[in-house]
Formats: sequence, C-alpha cells, structure tokens
Amino acid sequence: MLQITNFDLHLNAKKFLKHLSRQNYSLETITGYGKDLEKFCKFIFTEYGGNILTSEVTKEDIQDYLTFLKRMEFKPNSVARHLSTLKSFYKFLIYEMNFERNAAAGIKHPKNNKMLPSALTKEELDQLFRALEQESPYFEAFFKLMYSTGSRITALRTTLKKNVDLQNKQIYFPKVKYNKELYLPLNNEILPILERHLFDHRNSFSEFLFESSREKNKPISAGLIRLKLTHFRQLAGIERHVHPHMIRHTTATQLTLKKVHQKEIASIMGHSDLRSTATYQHLVVDDLRDSINKL
Repeated sequence: MLQITNFDLHLNAKKFLKHLSRQNYSLETITGYGKDLEKFCKFIFTEYGGNILTSEVTKEDIQDYLTFLKRMEFKPNSVARHLSTLKSFYKFLIYEMNFERNAAAGIKHPKNNKMLPSALTKEELDQLFRALEQESPYFEAFFKLMYSTGSRITALRTTLKKNVDLQNKQIYFPKVKYNKELYLPLNNEILPILERHLFDHRNSFSEFLFESSREKNKPISAGLIRLKLTHFRQLAGIERHVHPHMIRHTTATQLTLKKVHQKEIASIMGHSDLRSTATYQHLVVDDLRDSINKL
C-alpha cells in the first residue's frame, strides 16, 4: 500500500471505487476498474518517486502510461480499456471532487482492428449443452438461460425467483448494465427447464434463482460459474478456452446468422448503442453481395 504523504492518487482512486459502489455498479466492474487504477497508480508513483499529487498528473503522464502498456505487450483492446477507466476516473474527479483539470480529456483511443468477439460454433454449443444435460440439471438451466437471453453473468447469477414469470413467459433483469432494466420473453425451449429447476429447488429459502450452495441466501459466485464452465467444456470435448461472455456473444452471433434485425438484437442484448450490435453484422455480408452487385 502506497503511503507517501505527497501522493494521493491511490486515495482518490478508492473514493472513485466507493462512488461506483454507491451507483450500484456490479462487483466485477468495480474490481476491473480497481485493477486498472492500481496499475496506473504504481506507474505514476514509480515515475515521480511518490512525489506528485493527483492534481499535478498531466495528459502527457497518461500518454506515457499508455505507451508503457504497449511496451509491456498489452493488446490494443486492453490499452483502450485502461484509457476508458482513466477517462471515467477523471470525470469523477471533475464532477464529484471539483477538480479543475481533466488530464484524460482529448486523449484518443488507440486505433484497433476490431475483431468479432469470440463465440462458440453451433456444433460446439450443441456439444456443451449435451454435456450439461447429462451431468447437471442446475448448470443446464443456468447456461441455457444465459444463451436464450444473451445475459451477462452478473445479471443472470443475481436474478431473483420472483422476476421469473413462467405463466407469462418472461424474465425481468432489474440491472443489466449502467443501472438499465430489461424485460425479455422466455424461449419456449427454456420454459420446461426452468420449471424443473424451480421444482428441484422448491424447498430452498433463497430468493435467488441460482443460489449459492455455500452461503445462505446468496447467489452463486461468478468464480464457480467460470470453473464449472471449464469443466463442462472439457467434458464436451471443446479444446479451446470458453468463458461465460462467449455464450452471450454466441447468442448475438446466432441471431445475426438467422437474420434477426439489428434493432431487435440490440433490445435482446440490452445494447443502448447499435454500434455494439453492428460488430456482428459482417457475419451476413455474403448474403448482401447479390444486392450490392445490382448497383
């Protein structure tokens, strides 16, 4: 822990993280911001020997930090994420802490050849689901619901039982991202799976749809979900690494391939900006060739 009297960057970073917590940001998001800011604090501390205040950090210092990350062979996406963290941090300093100067303002994100987010193939998805069906009704319900709704891991693992309406075939997510709420219809195929899951856990006193087996009235942990997904993808014979967010990308990919309209995909995925959904659009570019060739 940095304790130099003339160094307060880490203290302001803590205040920023507390602010995010009060704004109901997810634990995963706050942890991510925290790791990014810890690395930035260490860099600035080392550069100035601890003899610098937050208000004295300049735009050039941040640019030097981004260059340092590139030299450390951070991928462009990671460098861009660190810059986004710093931009959010400095906006907090301006609007909440009454700082006069935004050192991160005007710094452009590094150019990045944006690649399609990694997704499972239809064959891999089928393999995974077969392994789940054979081994674990609990995780079959979790990962099939994740796929059929395109949910983020935090929104799904913290879903309350009361927010699942089987009769009207819908599910409610109070917070998907940036405190947005989302109502979605339930796929006909997931209904009997959820009904069975709720019946199997009818004697549970937990309010959560996917409760923790270790802590009373707590949701299943993100770490256990990731651990179990690794187990099931190995069981399914899928050789590459699979993480929960890949299932969300798979949802968007499959909807795009089935030619669902971008606006509808954006609604399902909870995207407020169509540019997020447009990432997947080049998947169907070949289907547009006949139309383009008519020009």
